[in-house]
Amino acid sequence: MKNPKISVIVPVYNVEQYLHRCIDSILAQTFTDFELLLIDDGSKDRSGEICDEYAGKDERVRVFHKENGGVSSARNLGIDNAKGEWISFVDGDDVINPKIKWNLIVEDINEADYVLFNGRDFIDSKDGKDNIEDFYGEDYKINSSLKKADFLLKYVCHNHFLIWYRKDLIEKYNIRFTIGMKVAEDEEFQLKYLIVCSKPIKIDGILYFYRIRNGSAMNNPQTNFEILSCSETLFSNLFSFLSTYYIHEKWLFYRLESVLKQYLSALSNISIMEYLKRQTQYRKLVRILKEMKFPYSLNFKLKLAYLNVFLYVFLFKLYQSVNLKIKKNE
Repeated sequence: MKNPKISVIVPVYNVEQYLHRCIDSILAQTFTDFELLLIDDGSKDRSGEICDEYAGKDERVRVFHKENGGVSSARNLGIDNAKGEWISFVDGDDVINPKIKWNLIVEDINEADYVLFNGRDFIDSKDGKDNIEDFYGEDYKINSSLKKADFLLKYVCHNHFLIWYRKDLIEKYNIRFTIGMKVAEDEEFQLKYLIVCSKPIKIDGILYFYRIRNGSAMNNPQTNFEILSCSETLFSNLFSFLSTYYIHEKWLFYRLESVLKQYLSALSNISIMEYLKRQTQYRKLVRILKEMKFPYSLNFKLKLAYLNVFLYVFLFKLYQSVNLKIKKNE
């Protein structure tokens, strides 16, 4: 098989009840010039066997079995073995819209190096009646009129599943997912890529359906602590990356402000006994941001948290409480 146009990378870990639907939605594409890399990350259920079954039936499917090392190591293994011009990431419990015409899209994105699609969440349904097929559609349009800085100010995406990346750009700048990060690893990857890409475009069409389920990482209370832990890694890694490329644009500053907001949001959901410890960490994040030498100033709320994170969280919760009472009285 010659090098395909697209490499679809799917990290797989204990998702046997969802995996058939995920893989079938990808292979249902009428466009055939792609490969599907299934990375079995040490699954303990039948997920690995299911991957092998598909590889035995379709030559576009390649399977890699590895010891459990986390989603970042699985995606990195996929990147290392991908042969496509474009790389797309899919999780093993999610679904791709099979009606989006990839063959038409690839004809229109030759000059682009970052392609952003639309996506939609859906609630996990044990009886399989989630009806996401009602939202499948073939229609799409391409927005390629904006320059990079304007594009990234207008379209803010925190979900890397909605993006196609160029493999050669990933390799040129050695962009990989950071092993050990359990949250925000995709945001770090995307930000590094956005720093070095030059021609982003937007596809107005729903490509991806993201399953919301109780056991997923973003619905786990432990996620708040992971956000606090990984935020410093993200800032430190980006600081090192930026020291080479000297990017000080407003869109990137706003994205990093967003990381600080996520940090404070996570902080508001944990024990008050953690606040003193986290005050020091939050100030370190702000200092790292200042060392990046952006010609912009933090908004008032983020400055307030720098002075006193406890006061910030108190006022934040007070605002939420008052707002809730107002809505109840309406």
